[in-house]
Amino acid sequence: MEDGALAHRLPDDWGAVEARERMATLARQSPLVETRPSVTALADAVAQPPRAVFAGIGLVTNSRVSEAVPFDVLGLVLASEAVRRAVHAEHLLVLVADAHALHEGVELRSVERCADSYMHALQAIATGCNLRHMRVLRASELHARGSFARTLRAIEERAPAGTDGYVTREVADIAYLRSEYRGLVKVGWTLKPSAIGAERDERLFDTCFRSWVGTDTWFMYAKPGRVFDDRGQKAPPYVTRDVARRLCLHPSEDAAQKLADNRKRVSDSTWRGVCNHLRAITRAYSQMVRPLSGPLAERTQSLIDQVSGDRCESTGG
Repeated sequence: MEDGALAHRLPDDWGAVEARERMATLARQSPLVETRPSVTALADAVAQPPRAVFAGIGLVTNSRVSEAVPFDVLGLVLASEAVRRAVHAEHLLVLVADAHALHEGVELRSVERCADSYMHALQAIATGCNLRHMRVLRASELHARGSFARTLRAIEERAPAGTDGYVTREVADIAYLRSEYRGLVKVGWTLKPSAIGAERDERLFDTCFRSWVGTDTWFMYAKPGRVFDDRGQKAPPYVTRDVARRLCLHPSEDAAQKLADNRKRVSDSTWRGVCNHLRAITRAYSQMVRPLSGPLAERTQSLIDQVSGDRCESTGG
């Protein structure tokens, strides 16, 4: 049932307790959400019912721009939309972090080209998944506002000396959007369910936010992306280092061929991890948007076709 039709039926005392319970139930039931860190983060929050759900989309890793938009970004977007529906929030905000990439010293033209591609891909996802509450934001435009600059200065004053500017910008994003929308759930991702990961697991930023700003914001965590690589099976859900080892949202992507090629080069454990994540994403799409049918490769290809097309271009070059 469409969540907008339910909104007017919410009881007058609908509030933080109900929001927390709905998000905790989702965290325990959704295969796209990491249960333990999400439930722990929800227990730590003292926040008002959220009016917006926020997810950030990074573009760089190890000072290199992403080679393509990975299929796994759908897991983060659909998990965020599931949270929005659970708490009847009015907005789903997806932020393309181009300003953060520039702060890392990546060449301007590469960042702009990559950000353009991600903006197009995310807008295609919003259209293809009928996410009418989803708004795609460009960080460089958000950060150009005088009100954001004031928020960032306040965060920099609270951060310990020598804190990486990428971290302060991430924290400022949360603080600014929380203030703008008066109640926020931030949906990040975590590399390991039990500990802060080594590759900028988003719990690092969220822990800093709670320390420097407060506990009046909700946090939840989607599953990481999956890679055909025995040396590193998990990765950020929005950055591609090697297109040969990752399914991508590209109109020329051949899901069956890429699955077949990688079946020969990885362990059973890595193979199962990727396939289980693909099943979780395609199942969520079938439940939330429209049914998919056929074997896993066919369902995956159908979803790629639904949300890519000529609007989703390669970020390389």
